Amino acid sequence: MRSDNPTTGAAVGRVRRIINLIMSDKNRKWTLYFLALLCTAWPLALMYVWSFRAEAIDPLRLFVIMVGNPMLLLSLYFLVAPRWRWTVLIPVWVATIYVMANVWYCTFFADLLPFSGIVAFNNYDSLLFESVLQAFKPWHPVFAVGAVVFTVAWAVWFRKWNRTDRFSRRVKVWGTVVSLLPCILWEGVEMVKHKLSTSDSWADTAAWRYLQKPGLSSHEEYYGGGMAQFFGRNITFAIYNNYHVRTLTPEQRSMVAAYLAAHDTKVGSHPALTAKLAENKDKNLIFIVVESLNADAVTATVNGREVMPNLRRLLTDSAAVASLAMVSQIGSGMSSDGQFTYNTGLFPANDATTVLAYPANTYPGLPVALGRHGVEVIAENPTFWNHDRTNRAFGYKALISNTNHRARTEHLFRDDALFNTILEVTDTLPQPFMLFTATIGMHTPYADENLAMAPWLETADLTAERRNYYNVCNAFDTSLARFIAELRRRGIYDRSVIVLASDHAGALDGHRQDQPIVFGALNTGLTSAMLAEAGIGPRIAMTQVDVYPTVLDLMGALPAAPFKGMGYSILNNPSIATPSDSTARTAANLMQYGNWFAPASSRK
Repeated sequence: MRSDNPTTGAAVGRVRRIINLIMSDKNRKWTLYFLALLCTAWPLALMYVWSFRAEAIDPLRLFVIMVGNPMLLLSLYFLVAPRWRWTVLIPVWVATIYVMANVWYCTFFADLLPFSGIVAFNNYDSLLFESVLQAFKPWHPVFAVGAVVFTVAWAVWFRKWNRTDRFSRRVKVWGTVVSLLPCILWEGVEMVKHKLSTSDSWADTAAWRYLQKPGLSSHEEYYGGGMAQFFGRNITFAIYNNYHVRTLTPEQRSMVAAYLAAHDTKVGSHPALTAKLAENKDKNLIFIVVESLNADAVTATVNGREVMPNLRRLLTDSAAVASLAMVSQIGSGMSSDGQFTYNTGLFPANDATTVLAYPANTYPGLPVALGRHGVEVIAENPTFWNHDRTNRAFGYKALISNTNHRARTEHLFRDDALFNTILEVTDTLPQPFMLFTATIGMHTPYADENLAMAPWLETADLTAERRNYYNVCNAFDTSLARFIAELRRRGIYDRSVIVLASDHAGALDGHRQDQPIVFGALNTGLTSAMLAEAGIGPRIAMTQVDVYPTVLDLMGALPAAPFKGMGYSILNNPSIATPSDSTARTAANLMQYGNWFAPASSRK
């Protein structure tokens, strides 16, 4: 295009000369490098600003993330042969995918993605990708702008250029060294700052920074030095954790022992109920963990119609022991953390996903504590959340898995297939037994291929997300009612205590795990009149860690249990083990790290 304006023509000429200069064969390799730096920095910088949006931005930290991290990720660029320079696309897209995964994870958990969640490859299934679709927002592609721009630039301008030009040996050495410097200096400064603020030795300083606290829940620790620091610390921790003997120091063991001794003085059964609860010692225990069950769904109505009428009736019956105000205490493991806490009475780990980091530990599992033949039935594959390993660690004798396959082949709602399988299993078990299961029908994105939308919900004035959630809640409610009716018909219900507990809250309308969840126990032999006579008022609050001692109490096993959990039975003591109980959390971390319940000779 020609311009008659001399000034414009001169400006266009200068721009053309600059473009020709930077795109010349001599300089194109540098142009490619700096464009890759810019496009890698884009999502990392956005993630930092987004995750710290309510806090002050640290310019030095932002520099390390925007410049140091991309340089580190691209440090091999100077060493690869020209024909391999296409590999520069990898760090650009890795950074982008990592950031977007964090954004989607944060949608549900209000925190950044833990390392153990990234490497839980067994969990990469259709449910995960369906959840990603639900978490996806129209503005999320902004994080991928840099990667898309770079990919287009590569395809149009760089892919076919003559890549015979090589970096000199001096550039290779200095380019690689300089690429590593910002992140190395940042870590060095962090160690010095910690050393100056403590009396630790330099060796302890390094261990503290790299090994003992690889990924806390706070954004500052998680993402303080960016993606490079996050992966560097966690990979180092994973290697260290797998190849060293996990032992507690005498001081740590004393701390745990002191906590348990003090805790156990406040744990026990209500003396007025002990004789009645002892009648449950020969009953079966059927423990149903309900996926994403919010307490308000139990009492919700839509246009005068109840969403979960059967569950509401069961939990509000005078013969039920129930709470619609249970506090969630899950960590990075979400469903697996809830199931871990219910099975062991322990808080989940703060710095790792427990069932991924410590699946082979010895635990005080419910089947062992109750002296029951224990069977677990799950909807997913056996390797999902390490179920095949935790099943043994919790003391179960068998694992029946993948009822989702039955749902697909028989065209059933997923919880119908699960409950049908459980009914078949109970016919084969020696009594008294313990059967543990976790439902799946209410999993995000609150949809099931074999479940149509209920007509009375289809026209309701609700958000699409809440309409879908209520639809699967209603379907689960119907499945549960059929299951309970069939247990009664077979004579199993009267010989069993049935426990229902939410694994965690369902993410709805911007709310995450701050919503009340559900606990209920049926056919315990107790009534509201008995509780009132014993001086026990309505229990409106409890936490997930209280479930283990409460179940032991209901089964008449709490007084004799060698480990009574880290919570309190709601039949006796009020719940004082809260999510902010740092002493209990620290003790739980140490107990898992040091495999507290294992015989001394077998501790790793």
